[in-house]
Amino acid sequence: NTSRKYVEKPEYISARKYINQEHLLYRTLSLPGMGNYQILTKNNQKTFYVGMDPVRYNIFKPFIAPEDGPQGHVIYNNFMKENLFALLGIFNVHKLLINENSIPFFGTVGPSNSDILRERLGSLPVATFGKISIHTNIDHFVPILYSPSKFFIAEPLEKS
Repeated sequence: NTSRKYVEKPEYISARKYINQEHLLYRTLSLPGMGNYQILTKNNQKTFYVGMDPVRYNIFKPFIAPEDGPQGHVIYNNFMKENLFALLGIFNVHKLLINENSIPFFGTVGPSNSDILRERLGSLPVATFGKISIHTNIDHFVPILYSPSKFFIAEPLEKS
């Protein structure tokens, strides 16, 4: 039995707060790489939620996912290769989220076993929230500075 309504798990709230408290600009990478933009996850003992990822889409950071096309597939398909950390730097990925609650009902891109994913990221600092682990890419993270294409001069507000 599936539903579009999901139960807000405490680990989802904690994981989002952990990332949203940071002011640094970066991308996140959600693991395992789902074969569709929707996820399937157990809501409670009798129902499953199917729809947008309640963690990924509620974090105030851009993310890379397999459905993003070539850039997403490059990282996921090279996840177990030596060049992974260089790719994460190139694509401005600072946080990698492994969500064991996700059920890949449309298949996966790249490795899907949470234990294998965690072992691959074993050298990175990790914060754990229930079945969600957030790994921080520190050594290979390349901060990107964004500049506007057009500059605006703001006039100071007049004192009342």
